[in-house]
Amino acid sequence: MKRINKFFILFIFMMFVSFGVTWEALQSKWVGDQVSRIFTSYLESKFNATATFENLEFRVYPPGAEIQNLKFAGEEGDIQFLVNATSLGVFFNAFDVFKTDFVIEEIILEDADISIVQNQKAKKISKSTSTLSMEDVRNKIFETINLLPISRLSIKDVKLSWNQEVSTFVRFLKVTKGDESIGVVSAIDSLKIEKYKNYLNQIDGFAFDLSILKERIYIENLEINSDLGKVDLSGSLINYLDPLKAKFDLRLMGALPLKSLHDWLDFDKIGKLEKGVAKVSGKIKGIGKKFETNLTVELEDFVTDFVYGEKAHAKIKINNEKIIFQEFELIHKKQKLSLINPFEFLDLKTGKFVEEPIVVNANSMQMNNCLLYTSPSPRCLLYTS
Repeated sequence: MKRINKFFILFIFMMFVSFGVTWEALQSKWVGDQVSRIFTSYLESKFNATATFENLEFRVYPPGAEIQNLKFAGEEGDIQFLVNATSLGVFFNAFDVFKTDFVIEEIILEDADISIVQNQKAKKISKSTSTLSMEDVRNKIFETINLLPISRLSIKDVKLSWNQEVSTFVRFLKVTKGDESIGVVSAIDSLKIEKYKNYLNQIDGFAFDLSILKERIYIENLEINSDLGKVDLSGSLINYLDPLKAKFDLRLMGALPLKSLHDWLDFDKIGKLEKGVAKVSGKIKGIGKKFETNLTVELEDFVTDFVYGEKAHAKIKINNEKIIFQEFELIHKKQKLSLINPFEFLDLKTGKFVEEPIVVNANSMQMNNCLLYTSPSPRCLLYTS
């Protein structure tokens, strides 16, 4: 029995020694150079790309390897890409090594700069000669993703740019592949799109949780932060790859400073929103460029060039043509004001402001409040008490 114990102890000792020697060998520069050579050769043959890195470190738990200071460059068709990353980790489930179809559990990219450039001439040609329908494109995307032997992709602190037209800083992004859907959770600190820079410059960051299917996208939560305000959206998108046919049904809730509306709507010459916080809730529905929004707005301690007050309640309808006030009630101490008939606040196509009389019921309203705003036309405001 003692002899068996000695052999067992010796066997365990030899196993640890062998593991230690193997582990040290894997960490050696020679192994790293060999892996780098094989890795680069594979990329050149399959993807017309090159890659170099400074160090390769294997890990026991979670099982995998981490590549440090990676430089990756290549091209695919008319697209060229360049990646500089401090760290790229590839990890797998230890039990998967016994399976026929090996799957990477997770790829983690950290502290990276990714630049993608598309040849503009080729871009125009591809647009004009493309015969694929949106459904074909969508199916192709999902087929490609399903073929990738990766369960999860994580990105942390990555700067991404496309043709100098789009740039963003991704604080974190996690993409999880399911059987019939793709889950995406992310936080983006900035997003710049040259075409929409006047609007996006006002946004400090996004955070979202999406579930992407072939037919639709479910938005569990989309958080938009701007200045001191925040807006949360949830709902669904159908035909999301076709801007003209995309159908959306969203719920909205948020709070934002009144004066921040000047960043989105150009009516500075008409009057200013000086102070106050607006709490907003409602729904947004539409197809393509046509939309309709029905909002409920609660105001507190607000001052504007139109009226001021301690509290106000409004129901507002917005579409791609007009902003219409359907209801409005104001309270300031003993002063009370309520809208009798809906009125058009702003025509978004012509930019014209309050073309019809505004009829309200006013009780104990002070003149410096109910007549705070006057237009060039005396028909703009009509009060009854």
